[in-house]
Amino acid sequence: MMVSSVVMLLLVTVLYNQANSAGIPTPPTKMSTSSSQVQNGNPIKRDATNNLDHKIQSLIESIVRMENSIQNLQEKSHTWSIFQHHIESWNDGLRTVENKLDILKRSHDDQQDVLNKLDLSLITAQENAALMDEIRDILQKDQSLQVESSSKVNMIWRHLQTMQNNGGGKQKGGSSSSSSSTPSNKKKGNLMVSESSSSSCNGTGKLLHTIIHQMAQQKDLKQLHSVDKRIGKNLETLTQSLPHVLDKQDEMVMRLQRSNECCYSLSSELTTFTESSDILLKRIERLINNVSEKLNRIEQLQSSSSEELEEDNTKENAEEESHVGDMSGIFVDVSEAMDHSNESSMESVEMESMDEQEEETVTAVNSFDSNESQTELYGQDVEFIRPELGGCHELNIDYDETDDDASTRLDGIYKFASPEINELERDFNERLCVFPTENSTGGLPWTVIQQRVPSLLQESFNRSWLEYRNGFGHLHKDFWFGNEFIHRLVYPEDYELRIELEDFEGKQVWAEYGIFRIDTEKYNYNLLIGDYRSTSTVADAMKYHNDHDFSTYDKRNDNTVDACCSCAVGYGSGWWFDNCSEANLNGIYHFTPMGHNYNGVMWELWHGDYSLKKTRMMVRPRSNNNESIDSPQNHESKGNDDP
Repeated sequence: MMVSSVVMLLLVTVLYNQANSAGIPTPPTKMSTSSSQVQNGNPIKRDATNNLDHKIQSLIESIVRMENSIQNLQEKSHTWSIFQHHIESWNDGLRTVENKLDILKRSHDDQQDVLNKLDLSLITAQENAALMDEIRDILQKDQSLQVESSSKVNMIWRHLQTMQNNGGGKQKGGSSSSSSSTPSNKKKGNLMVSESSSSSCNGTGKLLHTIIHQMAQQKDLKQLHSVDKRIGKNLETLTQSLPHVLDKQDEMVMRLQRSNECCYSLSSELTTFTESSDILLKRIERLINNVSEKLNRIEQLQSSSSEELEEDNTKENAEEESHVGDMSGIFVDVSEAMDHSNESSMESVEMESMDEQEEETVTAVNSFDSNESQTELYGQDVEFIRPELGGCHELNIDYDETDDDASTRLDGIYKFASPEINELERDFNERLCVFPTENSTGGLPWTVIQQRVPSLLQESFNRSWLEYRNGFGHLHKDFWFGNEFIHRLVYPEDYELRIELEDFEGKQVWAEYGIFRIDTEKYNYNLLIGDYRSTSTVADAMKYHNDHDFSTYDKRNDNTVDACCSCAVGYGSGWWFDNCSEANLNGIYHFTPMGHNYNGVMWELWHGDYSLKKTRMMVRPRSNNNESIDSPQNHESKGNDDP
């Protein structure tokens, strides 16, 4: 590129020398003719040289511009290596995420195997418990039989003792009667004793047989009793181990649930990351193609201009001996060449400006119109995934004040932690974050909870209690974050509020409050607002709404009891109405500010009956460096001084 510019400079100098040589008069031998030619030729020469000098000067300036633009392009070509480095880092991030997913899948499979083993052990334990119940029934029956047999044995022993006692008495009676009886009677007595003894022996044999049989049964019962003890011990160990097994099963189920949630969040992060990376890659490819096309166009224009200059040079050499008036054709050709070069330089300047605009759109921090610039830049809702953080106020942790890279402070839609979806499928951890600008009070980033901006399809804020509770709208356009979400966000800690307003003439004002809190739905999301900052640029209109409940068209909580209709119905919005309002940022949106009878996006203490163009309500935790405790006198003086 530099060689071509040098060649063009050489061609211009040659043309300039030829023009000067062509305008020199004849030698002074013929004084009369030469003097007339000089008198007649000097004005033509003077005009021609002046025009040629002017055009050559403009051509040199255009060439210098082209060289500057080429140098800028060469400098910007180094940025593509940075883009390639970012793409490689994104690829590395994708690989690490894929590896983590593989690890999670493996752990999930291992946990599933452990759960299957636990299920099998529980089934076997249940079977063993059934068997133990059967064994206990059998042992109870055996114990009852043992009791019966022992009672029978006791009865037999008693019967034997009675029989022995009766046999001894009969023997004594026989001995006393034998002394007085005859020998015949003695014989009869001996016969009866022998019969009774024989019968008693037979009975005792049977009893002994039954006793031996029962003793064998007792041995079997003792063995069964020992088996019962062993089974009882096993049952006790099983019952002691079952709670531990159930606890382990609960722990495994909890781990599985956590792994599933982690997999879900990782999958959502992967999808959003791939979508954003695809968008950026397509945009980079488009920029590369545009730059390459423009470079080719510049080279073609430079080659065509050099060819035209060479043709003009040949024509001038051929017509060098003709009259000086024929130089006009050369001037026309030179002017055309300069026009081409000017066009190429203009195109290079336009390309440079376009590149600068594209870089500004990628790296610039969004201002009050950040939502519109994002939609124009990306064509869709751009989201930043930050699962390790808990909210917009924690984005300031990663920011280094010495770092000039504005990409670390980009306003936009951020996703924090894990999704928490309500009944209207809105995520509590998906928020619109705005970094403080030079005109603001500085400090931590803000979380936007309400926004009104002009758009083709304007969002209606005349919504039901359910919709205001759960939130509605799009975070990059008009939206209400949701009363329940706002309560969860600001109730646990001390939060401050910033309200930004803009009229249709482009004037922007703001108001800040050091105290902002919303109560639960049980208390109708009652508003607590105070500590109006004296540095605010608009009068305090929210003081009128302090300590009032939220109202919608289907739930009336205002103080207009005697009126025909509620404030929410009359003004077509949900708000903390009293009787009715001095500020209503959720009012009906109008594209013209005047003549709406206080029925619009209102802040009466600024413009009166005037519907505003843009509004935004933002909150963040109250930090020590932003606290400014104002006295009531400052509040009153501020409210009285402003219109």
